[in-house]
Amino acid sequence: MKTKLLTLIFLLMSLSGCALAKAEVPTVDQDNESTPIGIYIFIKQDFFSNEVPFDIDDPKQTFFIQEEKLGENNETYNHSRSSGQFFESHTHIQVSDVEDKTVFTASLPVFSDNPQFFRLNIIYKDNQNQYVTQPGNLYFMEYGGGFKFEHSTTETINGVSKKKTIVFDITLKPFDPLETLQLIMMDENYEIIDTVVVSDQFNIEIQDHIRYVLIEETRLNIEQERVKTLTMVDAKTIKTNQPYFQSIITSSKHPQGYVIGLSLFKDDSN
Repeated sequence: MKTKLLTLIFLLMSLSGCALAKAEVPTVDQDNESTPIGIYIFIKQDFFSNEVPFDIDDPKQTFFIQEEKLGENNETYNHSRSSGQFFESHTHIQVSDVEDKTVFTASLPVFSDNPQFFRLNIIYKDNQNQYVTQPGNLYFMEYGGGFKFEHSTTETINGVSKKKTIVFDITLKPFDPLETLQLIMMDENYEIIDTVVVSDQFNIEIQDHIRYVLIEETRLNIEQERVKTLTMVDAKTIKTNQPYFQSIITSSKHPQGYVIGLSLFKDDSN
């Protein structure tokens, strides 16, 4: 096998792959008692595999929800929550006199070694305040570039109309499966002090004598070439109450999920 060194980047993760076209889901703009509050994506290993019903208490499921909650003083506020395999996610809420708009953008990893299907399900709440889902399109993750769903409703109170809009904008990003992940510890002269292979434990304590940390990801591409990506972290930026965090895209067969949070921290309590 050949080994390629792709790039050395500072505090950024390199993403490989081509730009993919995005499927547009038709915009809905109508008065409707059933207003979407979220999205649930079920990832299927093959076309015929059984789909698992939505369960908000299952942290392995991939979903986003925004719903109104009642505060201590009976005031209402919007509460957002996302879980599962999303990364690079962001929720933007825009409030005005004429429209309240929520836009959730996120990415999902697509692995070169294991093309998959995923089902888009829209989440609602029924009259019993229970979560229900409406099955949507089935996408093939190798070819689809993502999708954008938008739904609008109009409320009229005391003769004044106001629009409420929710948008889900999901992009599929291609990745080669992660083969190894290791941390290379260096001093201020860039001399290697230690090398730590990361496998099960993703919360790593950084000692005071470490100045730089290289996060080395080795991936196996479709041509069976090993491709390395390096991220340089200055350990001086890592504080007791301010760890360094990076999302690591693993593989479709990783036991802890497609997206793992790597946290580098210090303990100055002693």
